[in-house]
Amino acid sequence: MPAPYLGKIRYKWCDHCGVPILRGKTCPKCNAPLREVEVSPPGEVKPLFPEEMGWIKSIIDESYGKGVGDAFFSDEKIVLINKAPGEDRVDEIIIRGKIYGVLRYDLRKRKNQLLFHPVSFGRLKGKISRHYVMADRGAVPFILQGRNLMKPGVLDCSEDIEVNDYVVVVDEEMNIIASGVAKATSDEIDKGKGVAVKVKYYGTIPEPPPSSDWDTFLEVNAPIIASIEAKSINEIKKIVEKYNLPVVVSFSGGKDSIVALSLTKSAGIPFETVFLDTGIEFPQTVDYVKKVSETLGVEITVINSGKRFWKGVEYFGPPARDYRWCCKLVKTGPITRYFVTNYPNGALTIIGQRKYESSTRKHAGKVWRNPWTPKQISYSPIQEWSSLEVWAYIMLKNLPINELYKRGFYRIGCYLCPAGEAGDWERIREVYPEGYGRWRKILSEYFDNEWIDVGAWRWRRLPSFMREIVKKEYKITKSDLKITSKGMLGDKMILELNKNVMYVVDRVLHPLGNIEKVEDGYVVGNTFISSNKIVGPQDDVKEAFELIKRGMECVGCGVCLGYCPTGALVLENDEKIRINPEKCVKCKKCLGVCPIIKFR
Repeated sequence: MPAPYLGKIRYKWCDHCGVPILRGKTCPKCNAPLREVEVSPPGEVKPLFPEEMGWIKSIIDESYGKGVGDAFFSDEKIVLINKAPGEDRVDEIIIRGKIYGVLRYDLRKRKNQLLFHPVSFGRLKGKISRHYVMADRGAVPFILQGRNLMKPGVLDCSEDIEVNDYVVVVDEEMNIIASGVAKATSDEIDKGKGVAVKVKYYGTIPEPPPSSDWDTFLEVNAPIIASIEAKSINEIKKIVEKYNLPVVVSFSGGKDSIVALSLTKSAGIPFETVFLDTGIEFPQTVDYVKKVSETLGVEITVINSGKRFWKGVEYFGPPARDYRWCCKLVKTGPITRYFVTNYPNGALTIIGQRKYESSTRKHAGKVWRNPWTPKQISYSPIQEWSSLEVWAYIMLKNLPINELYKRGFYRIGCYLCPAGEAGDWERIREVYPEGYGRWRKILSEYFDNEWIDVGAWRWRRLPSFMREIVKKEYKITKSDLKITSKGMLGDKMILELNKNVMYVVDRVLHPLGNIEKVEDGYVVGNTFISSNKIVGPQDDVKEAFELIKRGMECVGCGVCLGYCPTGALVLENDEKIRINPEKCVKCKKCLGVCPIIKFR
């Protein structure tokens, strides 16, 4: 999968000081020229925390033998990990500004494997006792030219190799000369003809000078961080003055939002901080929000989505990457309701969002108006920051860190988000076993264990690589309001429906005109509605069906509330939408925005 380019990777490496430098062409401390950091775009690196390092060491030891993990990391203090593109989770391990290895979650084997890069070969000499293949002397020169190791060139191998395992190729003195993918098992790797190891990396590369530590990193980069901070704070003040709206900081519990919160606090402007509890947050994040409130001395208002997600699953089925009903239901809707109630004339929302996170966020710009909450202007003061700059600021200011980052997570959000990777599911089971168990039980009502284990449930329409892994597909159906037949009688459209809709007409159809009760049903403007039939002009019938379906199947998200200019839309105690006829001006701005309609 191609790596997305979302902006220039600005950070480089100073070999003299042994640290990454956030911006510039020379080191701000020693003035030495800098070299590029070896990293795949978009370059969203984070520090590798000790607990994560221990986890990766255990993976390396299991694959290559006890003690290899310690040899690989040695006594390095500064280690970065970069999320790289792939079918599932792929992590580049960056030491001294070079990629020393790549950790990949194999969906087919359902396990993590690490492939060493040549710069790490020297420090592993004499340590490997598993997953190695020994090449004879005649094969070595060809391997060092990038050729594959063929079966006739195999002298020996460890006894634990399966097809498509990551392995190292060694010479007769146990020097590592290549790394790659085994194309045969240990029993077959030296028999007959064909490829034994598909070589990915080969040769030897001298290691760069030793790295320093994180304290030195902060000392060297302090002037750069101070400059970035001052620019962002000054910009916050200008944006607040320009829009002259109440300021609300949206705090998610992640690294970017705590930087946005800290910058806003430093700007010295009045603001409210809100945290949206979707009902499917990690408990660690909920605890972290309380800790941030106490540490920074900031009151944080919690907007609670309650059980909306679980109600949504009952109606829509599990969310998917190509069926993201959940964000509208548990995020956009509750936020809209909060702003409509508390900021009826609008607000300026400060958000920790960066262009390096996704193409969508790159093109959003620094200031934008959310189409789902039109009275809310959003602004990100860290839009141009890199992830390493975010982490540098957090460390320099000694801000609290959500412990999930220390346990191997790149993103902090809903624990069962379909945008997550299958490679994270074991980690989720470790940190939140109750939530993992509840979600797996629900998924088992729709899919078999294979689908759940490989994460195929994350799509409604499987991508090609996933169709190669799972051999069957599932189609989720729901008992919602459906059109059973559609036809025309002159200039009138006739829709026949699978359910009686009469009970909902007088609560939701006011945008189409005055509602009149007649003997067999209702007349609304030019449209007639009976128990299971809608008749009228084509456009009116389509709008009537949308409003009826929305009223019958409303899950109480509240997204539509932000579109009504008169406050005619209300959610009643049953969490169903009702339109107040005395306030409705029949502008129809609430049509076309309901998740029920968009995700039907």
